[in-house]
Amino acid sequence: MAVWNDVALSYMQEFRRTDAEYYQPSYQALFSQVLSCNGERISRLAVVTDGIHGSPEIAQNGVRYISAKCVRDNEFTVEGCIYISNRQHEANPRTQLKIDDVIVTSVGTIGNTAVVDDEILPSNCDRHVAIIRIKVSTSLSPFFLSAFLNSKYGRFQTVRESAGNVQLNLYTQNIGKIVVPRFGSEESNIERLVKLAYKKRKASKELYGQALQILESELGLDKLDFLKPVGYAARFGSINLSDAFLTGRIDAQCFAPTPVFYEQWFSQHASSIRLGQIIEATVKGRQQIELPSGTVDYCSIKNISKREFVGASKCTPTEETPLAAKDDLLLAITGATIGKIGIVKRYARLAFSGDLLRLRVKLEMDPHYLLLVLDHTVGQIQFNRWITGSTNGHLAPKDVRHVLVPRLSVEAERQIAELVEESLTKLAESEALLEQAKIRVEKLIEEAVQP
Repeated sequence: MAVWNDVALSYMQEFRRTDAEYYQPSYQALFSQVLSCNGERISRLAVVTDGIHGSPEIAQNGVRYISAKCVRDNEFTVEGCIYISNRQHEANPRTQLKIDDVIVTSVGTIGNTAVVDDEILPSNCDRHVAIIRIKVSTSLSPFFLSAFLNSKYGRFQTVRESAGNVQLNLYTQNIGKIVVPRFGSEESNIERLVKLAYKKRKASKELYGQALQILESELGLDKLDFLKPVGYAARFGSINLSDAFLTGRIDAQCFAPTPVFYEQWFSQHASSIRLGQIIEATVKGRQQIELPSGTVDYCSIKNISKREFVGASKCTPTEETPLAAKDDLLLAITGATIGKIGIVKRYARLAFSGDLLRLRVKLEMDPHYLLLVLDHTVGQIQFNRWITGSTNGHLAPKDVRHVLVPRLSVEAERQIAELVEESLTKLAESEALLEQAKIRVEKLIEEAVQP
């Protein structure tokens, strides 16, 4: 069915756009709602710039370099960031990030927005993100602005203002055209929600870090930097023929010095047990057709986020389809993310795809402790050891059972499990607060236009 809209020439001249996409009726309706809420353009409220346009001078111990892939919905994912030299950072003061800057992705997934805090500083950024630096003379909160830009009324504007044929770009001058609604004291309430969400997310990271410290301290892993094989020893090793018979493998990957070293370390510094001895039978999932009207939640590898499953779709599985329950672990066994692992916390029953393996822990071990161990380097190295296949890697269920799990004292394992579980709880609370802030923004706009 054809869709059209009548637009005055003066209106087109104001926005300097002549493409039909920009003036589609749904956009016009949403834009009118925002304008009716004392809307102001970002160009009146803030200065908008982009990041460094030149090539990054990569340096191992330099300054964090924020790109579009590092920005999510009200969050920075700094694990994948590269680092640039201090020289390049100092040579580009305009693009150095400051506390309360609002960062918006301008290429790729356009419109992801987050507020800079001291956790990610010092940092610089590339040209694929924009920096919104709010003017001191305005009363606009960066946290309210971030909540709005991540709401549907902000998202549609970032998409609408994008331009380009092959790859869409959200140029800085177009960001300035985005209209922000103003709600007086209500903005402070939304700001408090977002700030509390940031605080809880920070607490989540700290709790998980404490759990890691206990594990590493109990196992003496802080000593490994001095003892791990280096140079020639890190590339070559020798094994007994009996070891090859026991594993059923003769390839170098299975007997690489690093995983073998960890296995020997566990035997000398802590008791350990094979994963197969502490889980019920490993169960591989089944591919399902995603149906909005499905009867059961359904997930795949893409739904693993921060060691948990989120954003599941729906399916209608058969009676024979295996299901995961709360506190089951699901492990990625195919593709580029083999070893990625998450725990089921938000679903009572969860169907899972064929690239995931269910690990249901027996009563003698807490699944939250096992989650941390398998997500840690000591677990990931072992998963990599047992991968087979030259073109498409695969982790066979029978090989997963070979992975060694260190056992600590009852008290240490309990402490770790409680910290991990509390960390996941704090993260879920943070996400709920951010969602609450977005919904509140949307509701205020919709209430303002009601007759």
